[in-house]
Amino acid sequence: RPLGAVPKQGLKKKAKEEVDRRGEGYKEKDIQAQCETVLDYAHIAYIRIPDVLNSIIFAGLKVNVFGKWTTVQVPAHIKKLISAFLKGLPDLTILSKDGRFYCVELKTTKGKLSQGQKSFCRLVGDSNFYVIRSVEGLQELIVDKGIE
Repeated sequence: RPLGAVPKQGLKKKAKEEVDRRGEGYKEKDIQAQCETVLDYAHIAYIRIPDVLNSIIFAGLKVNVFGKWTTVQVPAHIKKLISAFLKGLPDLTILSKDGRFYCVELKTTKGKLSQGQKSFCRLVGDSNFYVIRSVEGLQELIVDKGIE
């Protein structure tokens, strides 16, 4: 190996660190909004379960009934069913025109997958599950996989 050459392992690590730095300082919801904008602009179909749905289900919904604000709670047995369904679902499921799908979990630079997300990844397979840490990471996925 020539003097000063960087081993391949070092190049991969350096590239990963570069990808991670791009999303640095952003909150997950910011990365999600940026990614959704890219998908909308590119007219790429995707499925997303809004965060507000979780807060309504688990914290309740404030409604005005005859001039009085009250919180409507979802019954506990319904919460349990919904929680089991939502546990581990990716932030975005991208649907390609050729019939392929891509499960995308959006994380901050320091974010880690939950046990539910790891289980979901095992169910759909590593080849369909991606952890994206920046909008640039999503753009690379779209280009690399030829998603339309």
